[in-house]
Amino acid sequence: MWQRRILYLVSLAGCLVFFGFYQQWLSGLLLVLCFTLPLFSLLLSLPAMLTVKATLRCPESGRVGMPLRTALDITCKFPHPPVDCAIRLANTLTGTSYRGKPGEKIPTEHCGFFEISFPCFYAYDYLGLFRRKLNHSSACQVYVLPKAVPGGTLPPVSAGASRVWRPKPGGGFSENYELRLYRPGDNLRHIHWKMAAKTGKLIYREAMEPAQKGHVLSVTLYGDEKTLDHKLGNLLYHSQQLLSRNQPHHILCATGKGVDSYSVTDINSCEQAFRQILQGPKAEYDQPPKAENVLWQHHIGGDSL
Repeated sequence: MWQRRILYLVSLAGCLVFFGFYQQWLSGLLLVLCFTLPLFSLLLSLPAMLTVKATLRCPESGRVGMPLRTALDITCKFPHPPVDCAIRLANTLTGTSYRGKPGEKIPTEHCGFFEISFPCFYAYDYLGLFRRKLNHSSACQVYVLPKAVPGGTLPPVSAGASRVWRPKPGGGFSENYELRLYRPGDNLRHIHWKMAAKTGKLIYREAMEPAQKGHVLSVTLYGDEKTLDHKLGNLLYHSQQLLSRNQPHHILCATGKGVDSYSVTDINSCEQAFRQILQGPKAEYDQPPKAENVLWQHHIGGDSL
């Protein structure tokens, strides 16, 4: 709004010069009006400046390269006054931040998770000479999801050692079970009565479950923006390939906070996993996360393990 202030100062200077050369009632009237106009504008604009509110809108998610924009909705009980604000876009995945105006494009050249907020928001009087800073907590979040990038070959789904089994927590039904002696506190419904009749001892059927996570895709959030785009795009491609084979799997992601694990059983859980991954932050070292008791692990950015 500095342009309006400069225009007002130029007008005031013109009135002063006019009054100096033409000291009549008209020049005096113009000078008085020029002096009192800002005060009149402030009094007239004050109700609107006190009640104006702004809400920031943005799409929830999009893909890399997709045009995304923010928008600012202004509400006021009176004709809303001129406003001026800036927005801050912080990419938690890469640790970078941008400043811009509402309506500008969100940088979607690379994948990431943006937290968009108001660092400052001002409401001006109708002439644009006085301003009032408003505190607004309105903010929104945008996920820029990767595009699938083909590359590499997954190991055969049947690869790996035979399954390792463990007692199923809480017991219950299972097609696989292990026989052992009855212990006080065991559920009497799971006693193997035929074996008990033959041996003369109470034999308990303990339900078992696989101790392995099955198939694991792993990735380390390390590298520049292009490298992360390729890693996450390749991870998405392989995850979709496994889902197309009706093969549930896990995703291990090494970040700056540690190693996170996500179970992927369908398209929705896959997208939710990537939304969590995009929140980062980046890892300090390019080291594959280790997974124990798995049939096979395929690391994105390295060889299959």
